Amino acid sequence: MSGADLFSDIVRELFAARYPVDGGGDASDGALDAERWHELTELGFTLVSVPESAGGGGGSVADACALVRIAAGHAVPLPLGETALLGGFVAAAGG
Repeated sequence: MSGADLFSDIVRELFAARYPVDGGGDASDGALDAERWHELTELGFTLVSVPESAGGGGGSVADACALVRIAAGHAVPLPLGETALLGGFVAAAGG
């Protein structure tokens, strides 16, 4: 199993437990779920594509894309695309 597959499996399990596809998860009223956001930040998921030397998770852009794709499949109401894929990557690239 590759590192990318392992990462995707971990993300899939995490979101499946917290945001079941069958609709049994928490309904979002548009407010940020601070507890879940903190958890994902601590795991390094919110800045997954940012190098560790820049304070990120040290993953690849492919990891960030997998994270966003899996989150979308579970209707995760958190701004992961904006942070994991776009904002953090651009900020790290700009120094």
